[in-house]
Amino acid sequence: MIVTAGDAQWSAWKTVVPIRAAVPARGLVRVRLPAVVAPDADGRFPDLRLIDERGNETPFALDPARAATNAREAAIAAATFKAGRGSVALVDLGRRAPLVDRLVLAVDAERDPTYFERVAVDASADRRRWRTVQSGTIVYRVADDDGKGSQDVAVAPTRGRWLRLRVLDAHAPFPLTGVTVERLGAMPPALVPLPIVPAVTLDATTHRQVWTFAAAQPFRPSAISFAQASGTFERAVRIEESADGRAWSFAGDGTIARYSDGSEQTAFAFPEDTAAGWRVVAENGDNPPLDARPEILGVPHVVVFFAAPERRYRLLTANPAAAPASYDLGARLAHARWTAAEATTAAPEANAAYRDPRALGRRVALVAAALLALLAGFALAQRAMRDTPSRGAAV
Repeated sequence: MIVTAGDAQWSAWKTVVPIRAAVPARGLVRVRLPAVVAPDADGRFPDLRLIDERGNETPFALDPARAATNAREAAIAAATFKAGRGSVALVDLGRRAPLVDRLVLAVDAERDPTYFERVAVDASADRRRWRTVQSGTIVYRVADDDGKGSQDVAVAPTRGRWLRLRVLDAHAPFPLTGVTVERLGAMPPALVPLPIVPAVTLDATTHRQVWTFAAAQPFRPSAISFAQASGTFERAVRIEESADGRAWSFAGDGTIARYSDGSEQTAFAFPEDTAAGWRVVAENGDNPPLDARPEILGVPHVVVFFAAPERRYRLLTANPAAAPASYDLGARLAHARWTAAEATTAAPEANAAYRDPRALGRRVALVAAALLALLAGFALAQRAMRDTPSRGAAV
């Protein structure tokens, strides 16, 4: 899709992702990165660039924060747990409840160092009539990944004095100790399903089930969730990763279960890594195969930038030789109140002007080697001429 002569400087980027955005006036635009934009081994995006239709580089902020407004801590007024129904916590925001749309849960990590739970939130002015402001989002923590995870819950803007937090998949009391409520504007979800359909294999003898997720670009999942699981069961599940689809290594494990009392745990998080292939292995032993379909989940990433009217923008990616870009927009947004218009991406395209920078490097190296060889030959020839006696010289 490279269309102008000025775009020659971007010939080392292999993939172009057009952004569909209608911007009536200059303002911030927010777009989620598609799966084709792959992170590196550390989960970063050093080769990501944003340009307009003229080939001009446009600064952006990756996953920018907002300055918190009306942030306040709220204590748990009451907490209950019932097997099959999960944990319920009541939060009292007071008679002058602020407008909030974000909750940050405080969880006792000593009691539950690794967890993966779905949380729903209801709001009420009188504790009798409730309305749902979040039908179910994911909070999680992975102790083996330096405590990485998310305890953020986005809710529809509400001023209800009472909040009711329901932990939906809990099979044991969830150690929620408090909540911070804030007004930030819309937030991205904590985790989203990655659009990758697994290939399934089943060993009829051992009942070993394997679901293999593979994509053209490496990807970085964070969790696995078994959707549409039926019946009662308890299984140990192993996560493996591969760079080539042939050699597999251990990446994490967990237990999924559904019991007759209605309690269940059908998802778990594992340490993040970037790989081209992932697979989920269930060793069923003498038990029947699982009647379930796993989804692989990942952290969504968003790009926010200032867009000008009538300009068209595109993301560039897939240049392993690129150095990370550095912009100050993220730091500026972290200290400001802001909103952004939502945009979407179109299907990725090949860069028509693509030239492999590694091939250029190899050509330069070959030319340099040839020049060095010529210089060495010239030096040897000169030395031979100096060492050869001239005619008529005394011997």
